[in-house]
Amino acid sequence: MNISGTESAQADATKQGENGFETGFDVRKAASMLDSIAARWDDAHKDHVQVMRALARLTSRTENMERGFTQVEIAEEVLKEGPSSWHGLNDPDDIRRRINGAWKKLEKEWDKHITGIRQRFEEAGLDHLPRTPEKKPGGGRGNTSLYRLTFAPRSELSVQELPSINPPPSWDGSIRYYLDELSEARLLRWLANDGLVLSGWRAKAFGGTLGLLFIALAIVFGGSVLGLTLATTVQALTKGLLAVGVIGISSWLLVRPIYRLVHDRIAQAPMWLQGDSTFEDRLLEIQQSEELGCNIIRLTRYTADCPICGAKVRVQPGRREFHRRLVGRCARAPVEHVFSFDHITRRGMSLRHF
Repeated sequence: MNISGTESAQADATKQGENGFETGFDVRKAASMLDSIAARWDDAHKDHVQVMRALARLTSRTENMERGFTQVEIAEEVLKEGPSSWHGLNDPDDIRRRINGAWKKLEKEWDKHITGIRQRFEEAGLDHLPRTPEKKPGGGRGNTSLYRLTFAPRSELSVQELPSINPPPSWDGSIRYYLDELSEARLLRWLANDGLVLSGWRAKAFGGTLGLLFIALAIVFGGSVLGLTLATTVQALTKGLLAVGVIGISSWLLVRPIYRLVHDRIAQAPMWLQGDSTFEDRLLEIQQSEELGCNIIRLTRYTADCPICGAKVRVQPGRREFHRRLVGRCARAPVEHVFSFDHITRRGMSLRHF
């Protein structure tokens, strides 16, 4: 990712027409909204998010959006609301190293959040969406780098989004899901960004792998059952029963996500694909690619804001009560604040309160 200033800067709200903004677009409001969105991320306490939020708050209050902000200005803003680890950071070299480290992390993490950010902007009816944050090099010894946020018309930026609607004036029991961040693990990132394209040799390889997996499981299970029938002692019979039980349960846990994915087109990802997710809310999803003309398996995660209490809603299995369904559960009240989940429309309805 390149955030070294390749995208054009935007001026403040009073000069929007001169810089390509439509009349009436409020940059300050957009920056404040970006800060509010980032405040709800799981990694909101980390340096790179703190730096971006500080940049958003500075942008929401400034008259000079063309110029950008220095590392010292950003650090001072972080200190107002940031973690205690920033307090006592006074040396310019320490500030520079801290900001540079956070900015490099932001370079890597921005793409994980951008789709969800832009979906929320579209949902709010904003005509301009955030671009990648910019860093303008100082251009010489003693000239400090400047950092800024920019926005572009929606028509210039691609968004994975069905036609947006305006939120209802009062809650009608509905909820809106957004694509959330994904793990930075290499395999997870590949599945999330590029996906597994199910066409040509890839489709055959995927089908062949599944076939070999089922054959191997059948052979192992069949061998265990055969050994069980040949058992001559109680001890051998007990060992055989345990072996069959372990193999059967393990096989089902391994095969179930694939079966659910093929049958339902979306399923909870198996544990080995959950990465660092403690909520096990990553999903495997078969998406239709109009560009490639085939299906793609992608690793996805959706979250929403609970309309009842404001906490984060995560998509998880429905358990016994909502068998075979994926539902949204509120982090604060996961038993009572439960919502349906439609991965196509990214909508849901309350399954408890309405």
